[in-house]
Amino acid sequence: MRRISRLRQTAGQFGSRLTATRPSTTGSRFMDYAPRSPRRAVSCPDKSQPAGARFLSTTSIRRDDQALPKSLVPEDEAGLDSDLATQLDNTPYRPPPVASEAEDPESISDPTYVPATKGDTLDTVGGLTGWWESSANYKESFQSFKPRRKISETAALRLALRRAVVEALALRQAGANSLINGSWPIGGQQELRRSLSVAVAADGSLSGDFQAVVTDLHAAEDGLVVPPSAKSMLQAVPDAADSAWETLVLSDMALKFAVSKRLFQLTGQRISDFQLGSTTDVKSILATVQKAPKARTLAEEIEIRRPELLRVPNITFAAKRVTRGDKDKSLGRFKVIEEEFRKRDLPLKGHDFAEKNKELKRHQGGA
Repeated sequence: MRRISRLRQTAGQFGSRLTATRPSTTGSRFMDYAPRSPRRAVSCPDKSQPAGARFLSTTSIRRDDQALPKSLVPEDEAGLDSDLATQLDNTPYRPPPVASEAEDPESISDPTYVPATKGDTLDTVGGLTGWWESSANYKESFQSFKPRRKISETAALRLALRRAVVEALALRQAGANSLINGSWPIGGQQELRRSLSVAVAADGSLSGDFQAVVTDLHAAEDGLVVPPSAKSMLQAVPDAADSAWETLVLSDMALKFAVSKRLFQLTGQRISDFQLGSTTDVKSILATVQKAPKARTLAEEIEIRRPELLRVPNITFAAKRVTRGDKDKSLGRFKVIEEEFRKRDLPLKGHDFAEKNKELKRHQGGA
């Protein structure tokens, strides 16, 4: 069967189809297009320059530090070192020592020196093991924002919360809005009595000498000041029966944050962000920080309500759940188990090989 050979078209013919001239204005209803011949770009070299010439700038770019902005000017290394030393002096902790490297065996001139091939017999010198746990690495003037002892008594929490509300409202009425979210001094028993002597209405108005409270908040503290304990707070000012201040609505987020921060500084009760967002008044904050009384166990209920059952000879009451280990101890079989634990280097009680997170307490504001 014969095949029809395909005719190849040149690139110029493709280009002639794509390009067209301006249509002619004729009287025909069809527009005629005249094909345009393809053109090739023609370069016109400069006769004044040789063919292999390269255009390079002979102007040397010099860096002028005075013309650069301040953020791009290189700083003096000596000044940076002095600033870093000043910052480290103001911090409450001491930085670890700079790591030092041992000399090379070839540079040691002692003829009796023999390089060690194993690290079993070598002594450990320095290192950061136990650095953060040592109290010698912290300055005596360091004081954490969170108190060391957490207050959980309901009466003491009410006094601390009322003091926080009075101080925040006193700063608001005095016009010291810049100090509401600032750092407040802890104070002592006198400051506690002055703040709790001011009465708070349900609408947030204060009646009393709240200017003295503002003066106490502007005072600076000298040295370390420990927050008052729950016992000292109750001894100084007994818990009042007035509860009108608990209905105060905290619609202002700055005021609510100041009250929660002051409560955390005095009692150690931290309110999380999602809990703080759901609180609407002072009473809801108090309900968030106070804990319900622990329920009594069955043994405690029997001891209080039915003490005659404890004298029954064939009944034994235990204060906690009796485990298999307790049964083995009563039968004398736990000594054999302890011996097997010692052979395998296992702890006899608990999980002492699993350490707790050392940084968890510091992340929560503790020292």
